[in-house]
Amino acid sequence: MEQYKYRIGFLIIIITTLLAVILTAFLGSADISSAYNEQYINIDKGWDINGVKEDLPCAARGYVVMERTLPYLYRDQVLVVQCFYKTADVYIGNQLVYSSNPNYFLGRETNVGHNELYIPLKKIYSGKTVKLVIDVQDSVYTRRISDAFVFSSSGYITHIILKNLFSLTLVTTFFISGIAEVGAAIYYITQGKRVRARYSFFTLLYTGVFSTVASMWIVCETMVMQALYGHPTAFAIINDVLFMFMPLTFLELLRSLTNRHDKREDALVFIMGVVAVISIILCMLGVFDWNLTEYVGHFMVFTVFIHVICIVIITMRSDVDRTVKSAVAIGNTIFVVFSAIGLLGYMLGISQNYLAFVIAGFMSYALVQVFIIFQQIGISIEEEEEFATVTEYAYQDELTGLNNRRYFYTKVEYYNDKEKRSPNLTLINIDANRLKYYNDTYGHDAGDELLVGAARCIQKAFGSCNEATICRMGGDEFAILITEDRETVESKVKELRKLLSEYKGRKVSNLSVALGVAQVGDHPDISTFDELYKIADDHMYEDKQRYYKESGIDRRRG
Repeated sequence: MEQYKYRIGFLIIIITTLLAVILTAFLGSADISSAYNEQYINIDKGWDINGVKEDLPCAARGYVVMERTLPYLYRDQVLVVQCFYKTADVYIGNQLVYSSNPNYFLGRETNVGHNELYIPLKKIYSGKTVKLVIDVQDSVYTRRISDAFVFSSSGYITHIILKNLFSLTLVTTFFISGIAEVGAAIYYITQGKRVRARYSFFTLLYTGVFSTVASMWIVCETMVMQALYGHPTAFAIINDVLFMFMPLTFLELLRSLTNRHDKREDALVFIMGVVAVISIILCMLGVFDWNLTEYVGHFMVFTVFIHVICIVIITMRSDVDRTVKSAVAIGNTIFVVFSAIGLLGYMLGISQNYLAFVIAGFMSYALVQVFIIFQQIGISIEEEEEFATVTEYAYQDELTGLNNRRYFYTKVEYYNDKEKRSPNLTLINIDANRLKYYNDTYGHDAGDELLVGAARCIQKAFGSCNEATICRMGGDEFAILITEDRETVESKVKELRKLLSEYKGRKVSNLSVALGVAQVGDHPDISTFDELYKIADDHMYEDKQRYYKESGIDRRRG
């Protein structure tokens, strides 16, 4: 314990020292920060747009002519204008200094990826008038010019990361938690004995998938990947596709969480999935521009919002655990409110601020759902373990460890249907010889040893057979149900007799059994399984009579 106290104290000292150094570095340094801030100059204000003085962000449609005097440029820098455009030309004075290039996808020209103008500037342009002639994309969500600033080429990526630092930090956590949830769900789902709890594990799986898809979309939306690696068309397409798949994965999460299996919801998910896939195909073929995916995505989002509200109402009226009911209501309400604010922010063009609301909604919902899921998993696993224990006692013979008569009849009930019986389905009835003799002569411990020894030999001989069901029916009686051909059955019977003859126990040795075999293929006319059982039983009694006759033992004395 003292060792742990020492390590914790040492860790506290290190953290305290680091915080003190960081704080002192910022407060005590005499650096002039203006030289670094000069790399970024915001020029949202003072624009002349189509002859009208306006500040950014602003609505835009069709051809837009923007003019403004450039600030003093300390070195060769870039002008960044965030807008969705078809084409754009930039003039300094009367000189054309930039003209946009078309984007292509699968050999077809597309507007996707045209969401930011990146215009190189020279120091000699300082104080001159810059004029941008922009053909704005004709879409409900793209008719705007969001932001404009001057930055150094090397510092642009840093600016994007710092601008979205809060979003990226939360999204990183969101993405890692999503991967962890998927991994945990796969682990639990592969545990076959947890059958009753699997719906909770699938909920955890859908939560992880939704978290991963949503976080990837947010990263694409911040344009960090585009700034780092280029390929604006590719990242824009990925962004649009992820935006469509988010509501789909969320709806599956919601259905799994509430354990709903409604045919109308199945149809809704199917229709939404088909619409998403068809939209992607049509855009890939060039029939529509990729703006179509935004319309489809927003329609799907609003559909899910309505569904969430309905689920909240249904859950609050249902007779479920109060903790779960409160968590569902709170989580869903927060999600709807924050996501709605974020969605409106996106549609109205309020720069990147909408992402903070979207992330907050996603995070709050995911955290609440993970809480509910793990609570359900804990309860389900506990119930599953209790159920497994009860089942074990109900279907297992305590003495031999084999299954009992009750279990045997649950299995053979299936074979009462004649169509389900294979010709190789074989029933073997077994009766241990001389149990009464050992009980009367050496005591019941010897009788128990005989039964346990016989059970072990039977299990060893027939346990590897196809669909083997080995049961103690009661007393000295056993039954085996397997699906094997005649040669295999005969080989296994010989193996059993050999094992019995070689058995050596403390009080019992040289075991023997009476055995009767009945195979479905030999009796095609039987209609019920009971008839097969009677045939095997008759053969078993014939074998027992033969044993006592050949051994000369008085059957009445064991």
